[in-house]
Amino acid sequence: MLSVPQLDDLSFDKLFERARSRIPTLTGEWTDFNAHDPGITTLQTFAWLTDTLNYYMNATGEVHRLKYLKLLGLEPQQAAARCRVAVEPEHDEFLLPRGAKLAAGSTVFEVSETCGGRRNRVAALYSVVDGVPREITRIAGVDGGFAELFAYGAGERELYLGFEAPLDAGPLRLFLEVQGDARRNPFDGPFSLAELEWSCCDGQRWLPVHVAEDSTGGFLRSGFVALELPQGTGRLESPLFAPAHYLRCTLRENGYDLLPRLGRVTVNCAEAVQTDTCAQALELTYQGGELAIDYCIREDDLITVAVESPDGYVTWYEHTPGEGALCEILPGRYPWQRVIRFDEERFGRAPAVGRKVLVLIAGQAVYPQTVAGVTLGCAGERLDFDWPGLLELRLALTRRAGGRVCYELWEPCADLSEAGYADRVFSYDSAAGQIVFGDGKNGLQPDGGATVVAVTVKTSAFEGGNVLAGRVNRLADGRLGPLTVVNIEDARGGKHRESAQELEARLEEKFREVTRAVTAEDYIEIVKRTPGLMIDYVNVITMRQFSDCYSAPYRPNTVLLAVKPYAHDPHATLSDRYQRAILAHLEQHRLLTTRLLVIPPQYVGVNVFGRIALEDKSQAARQRVQDLLLELIDFTKTGGFGRNVVYGRVFSALEMLDCVRGVRQLAFEAVGSGAVRNERGDIEVYPDSLAYLRTVEIEFI
Repeated sequence: MLSVPQLDDLSFDKLFERARSRIPTLTGEWTDFNAHDPGITTLQTFAWLTDTLNYYMNATGEVHRLKYLKLLGLEPQQAAARCRVAVEPEHDEFLLPRGAKLAAGSTVFEVSETCGGRRNRVAALYSVVDGVPREITRIAGVDGGFAELFAYGAGERELYLGFEAPLDAGPLRLFLEVQGDARRNPFDGPFSLAELEWSCCDGQRWLPVHVAEDSTGGFLRSGFVALELPQGTGRLESPLFAPAHYLRCTLRENGYDLLPRLGRVTVNCAEAVQTDTCAQALELTYQGGELAIDYCIREDDLITVAVESPDGYVTWYEHTPGEGALCEILPGRYPWQRVIRFDEERFGRAPAVGRKVLVLIAGQAVYPQTVAGVTLGCAGERLDFDWPGLLELRLALTRRAGGRVCYELWEPCADLSEAGYADRVFSYDSAAGQIVFGDGKNGLQPDGGATVVAVTVKTSAFEGGNVLAGRVNRLADGRLGPLTVVNIEDARGGKHRESAQELEARLEEKFREVTRAVTAEDYIEIVKRTPGLMIDYVNVITMRQFSDCYSAPYRPNTVLLAVKPYAHDPHATLSDRYQRAILAHLEQHRLLTTRLLVIPPQYVGVNVFGRIALEDKSQAARQRVQDLLLELIDFTKTGGFGRNVVYGRVFSALEMLDCVRGVRQLAFEAVGSGAVRNERGDIEVYPDSLAYLRTVEIEFI
């Protein structure tokens, strides 16, 4: 007899008794707990339904459990680790191609994009405030140090980056190491708290520079800044700066909560992913003439070229070229590069401009293993393809027609049940090590007799690729030239494909995640996780409360959110950028009938006057009085929105200090529009306001 796993041990009796026992804590009006009560019958019904669902879930396997979890929004993920590597060429120019293999011990990384340039490095860094430069060259990036940029206050703020060698016209990609703050919420896509303007110097004039990419979010985190220089730079000679070739970043609008801190600036930098490619399929576009293959090709790699046609991609060149070849493969400018030459006069034909060209690259040793088998033409067909550590797989179904091989590309699909009947897709069952095709209803059913070839095969060590900074430090191919590479940050993100059991461990967290703003606690949690922001405290205020305090017009179905950001200023206001970001984030979670207003916090300064008799007039005793007043009056560090300063509470607490003989006089004064002083001497603080200790004028006797 098969053993049935117990995903949940809550039986019908346990579920029902737990629900019935909670009735008195939820309502006092429900007093009849007997079986004849309709409410009890409802509880029994839902307990039975839950117990039935548990039975069916317990009787399912891994595939079924994953489908249930997918309905709940949980899908298994897998990923390869990624990092950024700095490239230092020995000579003036270099080109590190896509697919170039790097090594961290025995772990292989590959360059994800071609990186080229000339030997260069930062020679000088200046932070300029109102025309006064402050050199930060010996701070930023030295021994892991970070230098503060721009400075607080009004006036013009600029950052000057000086380089040893000229910067050429065209694209320039810099990697900026920025000291991030753990309190800042992660963010994706374009986001910034400031408006920055870049320019370059041709030696005499400053020319505007277009920013094509800024993954730093305006110096909020480490990342790339891609610039389009209108022309090459010239050496700037100025009494204010060291001679160098300069870029300038001007702060046009300062919305920073905390000033950014800059570390290393790397001129030549590339992204590397922890994969080991055994086969690669590249789809290129023919523009006439020779076609360079933008990929690092090893000496023993086999290359096949096929050109787009109505029947798919038809082979023009096979890795063992015969008399029927319609093009040739030649060495390129670099040892790792290959060029495809099409010659109509020599070969009798050439592809039309704009036609797609498929280039297949595979290692000679692994090429026989890329053939998965021949299709039989049955629905839901499976082919064995057990490849350890497989991360990425792409297939082609091949046939011979007119003496040439035709390639029909098939794409991977995580779930065939979501595929259309005509989609050329497949899924990969990693547990069984099999390729699975569709059945004609979910995914196209392949015809019989086609040879299945894996044209893209990439493997990964997943978690094993998460290595520390400095570990990726070796080129695996000496033909790349005299280059020094090193990962300037930890390689992160490597993750094995999660099992159903691992996903179930996150199920409770998924259920508890707040996705809709209904209660005050929901609003607070959602606002605090606004992407890119650092939020200290939030208070949810009804329109009735706000109208009563400020005599403002009443707006129905309106909720006000007083938000205090985390910033260098303990009495920070809320910038327009913060307000817009919070409202945009809340828009995805609010109820449709609710209007939201995000308002900045009001700060109420409390002045304290009095005469206090001390047991001794030591500085320590006076400091204890000061500390107690700060604790009972200043709520900017505890988020006490609307918390009153109660005269009697402060008076009693002072009297109870062992260093105080007696409080002879005590009075409060409120400064600000967010509070009033009542007849008892208390400071009544409005719900959008925070009290703080402004001044203390106490005579100690």
